[in-house]
This record gives sequence, structure tokens and C-alpha cells, in this order.
Amino acid sequence: GAHVSAEAYYRGFKVLAVWTDECGELESHIPHEVAAIDDLYFAQIRYPSAEISTLAALGKAISDAATAADAKFEHIIAGGESGVKVTENLSELLGLRGNSTSGGFENRRDKKFQQEKVKEAGLRSVRQLQGTAWNSEVAAFCEQEVPLIIKPVES
Repeated sequence: GAHVSAEAYYRGFKVLAVWTDECGELESHIPHEVAAIDDLYFAQIRYPSAEISTLAALGKAISDAATAADAKFEHIIAGGESGVKVTENLSELLGLRGNSTSGGFENRRDKKFQQEKVKEAGLRSVRQLQGTAWNSEVAAFCEQEVPLIIKPVES
């Protein structure tokens, strides 16, 4: 996310950061070349906070900050996996282009679910196996002569 922010900054955009409680320690994981940009963010907002406890209040805080900085609010980009849900909700709330939230979020970050939808659409997808324990099926899958990536479903 930090590099995306820097790229937007270098292209002349004013950048506002929203730090959610989901990002945890990631807020401090900013590469040194990005951290060296003193005025990268024209504003930083924490959500939730004592002042901003609802999505509507967050939307208002963002709009107010943009107005105060004489910035036109045009885009919202998730800086990382942890920001996907709040980004999509904010996009909808603020009338920006984004994914609809009408279908719910239970599978929004579930990579297995996403790949199943890709396959159902007739597109190339990855072979995958989901399990909760190491068993013979998982062991057999791992013995295949292909690159293998093991990762949590939501990561």
C-alpha cells in the first residue's frame, strides 16, 4: 500500500490514509524510501476511533478532510488485504466505482472461493485443495510435480 500511495503522490494526487483496526502493525511497515516523503499523506484518519465510530462518520471525515485540503475525492484504493472490506463499503457510501457490497462479505477475501468463481466462469484457474489437517489427500496433492503454494484462505 505504501508504494501505491507514493506512486499516486508522484503522479500529482493528494493522498489520504485511513488506518483501520484490521491493519494492526502494518502501519509501521513503510519502506524507507516511502517514509522519506514528508508530505505523502495530506491527512491520516484512524477508524474506528473515539471520534469516528461508524462508516458514515468515516465517509464524512474523509469528505471534510478533502474539502479542507482543496482536494477532489475521486478514487479509493485498498492499501492491503486488510483494507478490502472498508474500501468497498466506502466506495459504495461515497458513490465511487467499486465492487458491490450487496452480496455480503463472507467470501470477499477467501482465495479458494474466488478461484472457484473464476473456474465457474470458464476461465483458467489454479488447482487447489483446502483442508484443516494434514492427511493423505493433502500429502498426495503435495507430491505433484508442480509449483505448490500453501497459504491461509484469508490472508
